[in-house]
Formats: sequence, C-alpha cells, structure tokens
Amino acid sequence: EAFNYLGSTICPKNDMSEELRRRVGLARSSFFRLKKRLWNQRGVRRCTKTRMFSALVSSTLLYGSGSWTRRELDTNQLETTQYRLARLMLGSRPTDRVRMTTAYSELSMLPLRVQLAERTLSWAARLINLPGDRLPRLLMFSEMAEGKRNRGRPTFRWSDTLKAVLKWAGLPAYQDWATEVQSEDWRSIIRGYRENLCQSFQKWRDR
Repeated sequence: EAFNYLGSTICPKNDMSEELRRRVGLARSSFFRLKKRLWNQRGVRRCTKTRMFSALVSSTLLYGSGSWTRRELDTNQLETTQYRLARLMLGSRPTDRVRMTTAYSELSMLPLRVQLAERTLSWAARLINLPGDRLPRLLMFSEMAEGKRNRGRPTFRWSDTLKAVLKWAGLPAYQDWATEVQSEDWRSIIRGYRENLCQSFQKWRDR
C-alpha cells in the first residue's frame, strides 16, 4: 500500500504513477495560484518570471526526482506538464505552434530532461560518497545475497535509471563514472556535466 514519507509518495514495486500524478497536480496548483498576480502581469520582467517559475513550479514538479525509478513514459509526462505551463507563462495561445526548444530558449530555462539527469546524477554521487554501511547507499546499490529472482523480465530498478542517464549523456559506464565522482568535490563535477547534458538533449530533439 502506498504511503507518504517526507513529502513523497512511496509505492510498492517501484510504481511512480501515483507520485507523478501528485507532483503534476501540485505544480499546476502552484502555477495557477499566481497566474493573475504574476504570470499575466506585463510589468514583470521575463527573467523574474523564469526565476519564480523555477523556484515555485519546477522545484515542486521535480521534488525528490533524483531517487525516482523513472521510465521514458514518466519523463514524457513531466516534460509535457512543464512545457504547457511554460507556454502559458509566455502568453502563447493553444493554437500557436511553439517548439519546446524555442520555449526553453526564450525563457533561458534548462530543459526538463537535463534537470532530471542532473538530479539523478547528483543523488547517485551523494550516495557513492556515503560510507558503505549507510542505509540509503545499501538500499540503492545492494544486490540479493541469497535466493533467486522470479522468472521473467527483472523489475526495473533505480540503478537502471542511473545507467540509462549515463548512456543518454554520453558519460562513462557506471563503474568508471563512480570512480570519477568519488570525491569531496563531487558537486562541482556534476555541475561540469551541464554542457554535455544540454548537447545530449539537442541531439535527442534532432534525432
């Protein structure tokens, strides 16, 4: 049975659907509460709106996303939500054709896939730099000591999400990457990936 813990919905079998519905609902609520007082105000500069959007809407939408077992369908749902809200902030009509890359460029905003990748890599690097006996690291990286899995396709795990992000970003395989970020300065290392992640996003959009 699902339950809430530290602001996130914990579900059995790594099912993120309920948490995603909740995140989308909270982000939309945060956005529309300020629609008349902020987003529709022509006297407020666009850069100010973008900062407020990142602080109030994007942070709500992506809260805890670094630890999500995220599939492509989940990413598409989050991306669609942020894109539609960003269009409303730009004042675009439903009939206007505004490319996603154009909207991000006009708002000087990082693409959502880049933000998700950064959060996943940051959470992974934080775990890697924890002592080996800490519970969060054990939960995320441990393997079964005994017994065997059920027949059929293995359950999709958070480590699979991490490996998919590393591959998408063109970064080294997990073992080599883990050695690279095993440092007190891991935050700077993750920030240094941003240009690489943006290039990966552009290649993904142009494919």
